Amino acid sequence: MKAVIERVVSSVPDALRFYRDELGFSVEVREDGAHGQPEWARLELSGLRLSLKDAATFRAELPAFAETPLGGTTMLCLEVADLAAWRARLGDRVRIIDPVHRTPCGSQQFAFLDPDGYPIVIEQPSGTGG
Repeated sequence: MKAVIERVVSSVPDALRFYRDELGFSVEVREDGAHGQPEWARLELSGLRLSLKDAATFRAELPAFAETPLGGTTMLCLEVADLAAWRARLGDRVRIIDPVHRTPCGSQQFAFLDPDGYPIVIEQPSGTGG
């Protein structure tokens, strides 16, 4: 069995660019709609599989979620060896919601929002380089 996190997004092309270009995910597979733009994509990073699904398509398939807002429903945490390098890499292209700080367990982390408001934490465990 393989687990996949599915995120419902307002724009698959925008989310795809963000996760691929800013965070380094690779595209495993994508499905394009009638206009040649992706309506669904599955990405992978270090064994983590992430599915991006168009909000309108998702809500049509599951009407019970028609009024559910995007963002804030899951938090993705990416563990890295060099937190400072990741913070520099993202620069001002993301909206920081929690600046770099040391956690009670000794790790360092910061958090930001993806284009649809989902929180992402970048964390460097204690005792790692960088």
